[in-house]
Amino acid sequence: MADTASSAVESALKNIEKVAETGGYLKKEVKEALLHAVSEIREYLEFLRMKTETYTDVNEAGREKPRTKQNKESPQNRLPRILDVEQIQNNKESIEEARERIKGQLDRALDITNNLIKSACQPAQRRRAQPWFDRTCYEERKETLRAVVKAKTSKNSEDLTRYAEKRKQYKYTIKVKKENYVEKKAQQMIEEAEKDPFWALKRKSRGVMKEIPIQNWQNHFAQILNKGNRTEAYEASTTEDAETVDRGMEITEDEITKGIGEAKNRKATGPDQIAYEHLNASADIFKIVWIELFNKCMKMGSIAEQWRRATLKILYKGKGSTEDMNSYRGVVLENTLFKIFMKI
Repeated sequence: MADTASSAVESALKNIEKVAETGGYLKKEVKEALLHAVSEIREYLEFLRMKTETYTDVNEAGREKPRTKQNKESPQNRLPRILDVEQIQNNKESIEEARERIKGQLDRALDITNNLIKSACQPAQRRRAQPWFDRTCYEERKETLRAVVKAKTSKNSEDLTRYAEKRKQYKYTIKVKKENYVEKKAQQMIEEAEKDPFWALKRKSRGVMKEIPIQNWQNHFAQILNKGNRTEAYEASTTEDAETVDRGMEITEDEITKGIGEAKNRKATGPDQIAYEHLNASADIFKIVWIELFNKCMKMGSIAEQWRRATLKILYKGKGSTEDMNSYRGVVLENTLFKIFMKI
């Protein structure tokens, strides 16, 4: 049912794009608004798709069974960072479409490449047990569950005795594993305290953040970051043709390779959820697309609309009243590909 609805919506979006791309009485502003609406709808559909996570659980017989659980956390933190590169390579038509869209629809070109990356992400199995609950504990737990099922079914004294032994061994194993884990953590704390004698005295509490209306936050950061209420960072130059760029200013493949290679992994992502690991894994495929995209932005003197959006995280500084907005620091998370562009 969900696939049918998604296909119907995608078909409607393509029809809207055809209307926006055809010539006629539609003004440029109307066409851009239609294409922007299509981009926003696609992003929301992708968000809904990521809301459902499939994982496995173990039933009483010790067998794995599939379950579906609603993802209560942000999908940004749950997008796997391992890519199936071959899957992206097989979508040559989409890659060529992205290159064609760069000529007049930067946001649509980014949507195509981002969706290819997201669809090629390999789901990572999330660890749900305690950190000390390793493979040995898991195997003994399965054996204990199988023993109890067999004992209840057969009601044989030998099976009951075997279950009691398995249960006793399982409890002993988890007890030893937990004690070893606690001892290991204690030893790490001792080593950290030896390196920094005042480690134990450092403030660890973040404080409880009070509920402050979002409008207050908006006004607060507007006063700090945009005192003049400007809508543009600087005035666009009209002395040069926007479509002409000096050859020496064009971004090269080596610059993109260096920019991605110097980016650090395991960093927070922006609104598009694309991480540096994704860019690094798919660089050989999308590099030609990114070169054309970056140089198109240089020629136009403008960037894609979705690059103008970012995620703002509010962090408590560790001191001051939690009701005072000055006690918090704003951290902006931008799209990773835009950060590479700005770095170059």
